[in-house]
Amino acid sequence: SRHAQLIAGKVDLKAAAALMEDLCKTDGYDSQEYSARHICIASCSQDQADRVIEIRRDPRVPMGGEVWISALCLGEMIAKRQIVVGRHVMELGAGTGYVGIIAAALGSDVLLTDRSSCIPMMEENIVRNGVQDLARPLVLEWGSPFEID
Repeated sequence: SRHAQLIAGKVDLKAAAALMEDLCKTDGYDSQEYSARHICIASCSQDQADRVIEIRRDPRVPMGGEVWISALCLGEMIAKRQIVVGRHVMELGAGTGYVGIIAAALGSDVLLTDRSSCIPMMEENIVRNGVQDLARPLVLEWGSPFEID
């Protein structure tokens, strides 16, 4: 599959471009100003239902208000467990929180960082997906010092 070619280190640029195009076509965005992206995380056990992640985006938030193609690709790979994330994850430039929320839904403790303009949308997405016990937002302005509690 195209996913396997990407993971195995055999990066075929045509396959990567086709994968990204496929990801953008999947039940992604509607045409409303505020829209949601849905992704299904398959359950590891038969006793547990699959989980749907819903992300609100806001094109009025510069840069961080969108779910970028790179995040779609990485999120899909994490959701399908083609990339294994650690117990603790820090996402830099998290924007909507898409990738970090997927990692939190799979049980990782996640710190999502971005500019202050992204935090309200990120917080909404964290709560909307019920991962507030595992994911927390933190303002991180590039070039400014910060401390993690």
